[in-house]
Amino acid sequence: MALRNGEEALDFVCYRGKGGDRVRVLRQMDFMRALARRGTSPAVFWRWPGFLEAAVRSLRSNIEMGEWPFLFLEAKHFRAPDVNPWFLPGRFRGADWEMDEERAAFVLARLIADGEPSMEAPGELPPGSEPPAAGRSATVKVWNASGRAGLALAVARRLRALGFDVVEWGNFPGRQGKTRVMDRSGNVDRARRLAEHMGLPAPYSDADPALRTDVEVILGEDFELSGDSPERGK
Repeated sequence: MALRNGEEALDFVCYRGKGGDRVRVLRQMDFMRALARRGTSPAVFWRWPGFLEAAVRSLRSNIEMGEWPFLFLEAKHFRAPDVNPWFLPGRFRGADWEMDEERAAFVLARLIADGEPSMEAPGELPPGSEPPAAGRSATVKVWNASGRAGLALAVARRLRALGFDVVEWGNFPGRQGKTRVMDRSGNVDRARRLAEHMGLPAPYSDADPALRTDVEVILGEDFELSGDSPERGK
């Protein structure tokens, strides 16, 4: 991502393209991660007073003026890898996104529990679902969106060799330029471990416990599997 100014940044986060609103949301998440990395870089530390001034001028908030400096001082504890974007669960109704209240309640419970199974509030889970068992191997689905034959099978074999439980693999409906790891259980640590083992980008959370899968991997055109040649198949 190489954006030269605010106008280009605004175009980037607003552009839909062929992927529609969902891909635009992913693009916005990519932007926020890049912004977090840039903002925590020592190279821009001296520019923080200007950032503070711009924030005060541009934001409307009930935070008192004297509290802003303390918030920015607390930002020194912030780490870019801790940015874990979550989708608001829902579905399209025409051009609008309608929230799925049951799944949203599950996501909120996981956020409050900081990624641990919320055993105190089992009613937050959608009907027919259960929190993932602690300590078990992550269940994984692998989708090939690269257009290169055999990639999903080769990655599935690599993940199984690493101890992950790959339950399904195949071709994704349509190509994707970027590889993505999706947390589907609400326990982002499982997705993060997989991403680290495979050298993949940090995961996104789109929790849906009804799927009974911990992680989905969508292999885009940018993915390279080192050390192996893809097998024949999907």
